[in-house]
Amino acid sequence: KFLLTNEERNQSATAIVGVLERENQETDAGKGIRALVDYTEQNYGYRVTAIQLNFHPNQKSSHKQHRDIYGAGQKGGINCTCSFMKCTGTVCYSLGSSRQILCETITDSRSKYETCGDECAGMKTYKWMHSGSAMHFNAPWNNNHTHGVPPMDDPCGPRISIALLCA
Repeated sequence: KFLLTNEERNQSATAIVGVLERENQETDAGKGIRALVDYTEQNYGYRVTAIQLNFHPNQKSSHKQHRDIYGAGQKGGINCTCSFMKCTGTVCYSLGSSRQILCETITDSRSKYETCGDECAGMKTYKWMHSGSAMHFNAPWNNNHTHGVPPMDDPCGPRISIALLCA
């Protein structure tokens, strides 16, 4: 996958829109991100604090299983005095080709779940994200599960994932 955002951290919504509108403040991409932020804040009752943009060119690309990082200590860079708010949820929008998302229940120190026995492998759920769909999860779900985009065997076209981290 390719990231428009920094690999080590997510970017503020203002920074992403600034990059998209650098040459032209009337770009559809900038307007689209602004519209998603507004829609998310109005319909989910959150404040969008950061964005991660992922580009998957084909079925071979993937995003490893992970939890989203909701910490407040994230900084914007060497010359930046801003900091991000502690997040309480994520809303992820999908554009382009359909891809499966793998959600796994986990049993570690952050999770409220315990294994059911030595043979317990947890629960894996595959969900399709089609163009125009959204996936929402909150901090309790994030503590008990991981999510990712596994590679596919069947050919598919490009997909853009727009993850809005919310407080």
